[in-house]
Amino acid sequence: MQTRSIELFAEGFFLTRESMLWFRDHYLPAGTPLEDPDASPLLAEDLSGVAPAWVWTAGFDPLRDEGQAYAQRLDEAGVVAHHRCYDDQVHGFFGMGALPGGLDIIEEMGTHLGALIRASAPG
Repeated sequence: MQTRSIELFAEGFFLTRESMLWFRDHYLPAGTPLEDPDASPLLAEDLSGVAPAWVWTAGFDPLRDEGQAYAQRLDEAGVVAHHRCYDDQVHGFFGMGALPGGLDIIEEMGTHLGALIRASAPG
């Protein structure tokens, strides 16, 4: 909760700081530390061996910088990882297909994810 994108977009861009705190408080069982890598994989000491990934972020998303940092950590750990930021979108844009270009973005994401799954499949 201390990145530049949180400072910039925590109010007025769909996902707010207040709602992020609410979700965080309801996401983890009571007593689970926020720093637990099972809850916050970005904080894991070693990310090698995790599944290949596509990380999509939105330009007006308070979580943008964390997503970008996670993709970078995956790459540094030798994990096949791709990152794309949709600069003109807000958090949750994937479920908002009615936004300008939304259906095209969903189709593009599906194509990329399908290719990654096929490339990663055994045999």
